[in-house]
This record gives sequence, C-alpha cells and structure tokens, in this order.
Amino acid sequence: MALQIWLLNPYQMHYGWGQLCSEVSNLMKPVVKLYDSNSKNKVKFGSVVVTNRYTKPPIASRDLAVYVVPTPLFGFVGTDFGNAGHRQDAGGLTSEPIGVQSCSEAYVGDEEIVGTSGQFIQVDALADKTPHGVFVKKKASPILLAKIIYHELMHYVTPKWSEDKLHNYKGVSIGKLETNEYAPQSEVDIEILAKNLTSHGLRFWTGAWDAIRERGPKE
Repeated sequence: MALQIWLLNPYQMHYGWGQLCSEVSNLMKPVVKLYDSNSKNKVKFGSVVVTNRYTKPPIASRDLAVYVVPTPLFGFVGTDFGNAGHRQDAGGLTSEPIGVQSCSEAYVGDEEIVGTSGQFIQVDALADKTPHGVFVKKKASPILLAKIIYHELMHYVTPKWSEDKLHNYKGVSIGKLETNEYAPQSEVDIEILAKNLTSHGLRFWTGAWDAIRERGPKE
C-alpha cells in the first residue's frame, strides 16, 4: 500500500503540478524506505503516490495532505481553521491541532503587488473577478515549493512539538526556519518524518472547499 500524499488545490490554481508532484515524491521516497526498514512497522508502504486535486479527496488516516494556495492571504490556517490569523512572512503554515484535526498549507507566491509588474498566478476560482488571479513579486519554483511542503509535513506529523523545536533540532536542514531551494535533505529530516509518519494521530481538515463557498476566495 503506497503512501498517498495529496496536494490540495481548492482555488483551481494553475501551476506546474506534474513537476511539483515529482519533486515531492523524490523527497518522500527515502522517508518511506526508512519507515519500511523499521521491523516494528508491520504494514509497509513500499512506494509513494503524490496527487494534486481540484476537488475534495477521500483522505484516509494514513494519508498526508497539504493545501497549495496562491499566497498567504488566500490561506486557511488561522482563519477558517483556528484563529491565529495569516502569517504573511512564511512559505507555508501548519495549524496547531484542534481535537484530532489539523492542516497544513504552502504558498506559491510571496507578497501580492498592485499592478502588473510582478509574476502572475492564474486562479480559476476567481473567474468572476478581473484579473483571474493575483500578481506577486516572485513565484516559488517546484523544487522550492516541494521543500516547503516537506517542511510543513514535518510540522504536521509532530503536533506536540513547538515550531522552535523543529527549526532548531540538531541536524535538520529542510526543517530549519528558513527553507530555501538549495537546502539539502538531511538524514535528520528523513528520520523525523519516518519516525512520526503514522503515529501523529491526526486527521486532515478538508473544509477549504466549504470555506471558499461561504466567504469567497478571499476575505
């Protein structure tokens, strides 16, 4: 049974999804290999499947998922799930659990700008608006975005850890506070995800589609 990872796209955003799925898969393969090598884990994954979805998927308890959204101002963490508010200075964000639910999100673009001098992110869920998307200073490459997604998955599977514990954990690379395109994947990055892959006890919050219908794409 493969490890299923969902890249959730409720805004119907245009991006290089094929390459992003491939980059996330490449980062997760050594995690699955290490997890499967542990004799205590009787059920093995064997492989990784990364899928992007425009509609709400049936996320099973052993699956992992991340919302991929245009910018922090489009996010759900801290507004629709939890109440801590958006963090506009981050590449991604993971919520503190509420009961047994939590969720993570990663941002394609950084700061939104007025005018057309930046890079454009097309968002089909904004079909009733002009332009159908948002301009940002810079879009994340699939390599960088995959590492941001990996970073947020590290937070997701360690719900009892503080942000600082992960960011300052000895030996982490992608797990550091600042995740960049050139950060190598360390053995500790792999070990943290592998050790906690199925023991976190959380279910992913899938209410983003309902939230969009209720409040529109942006507040």
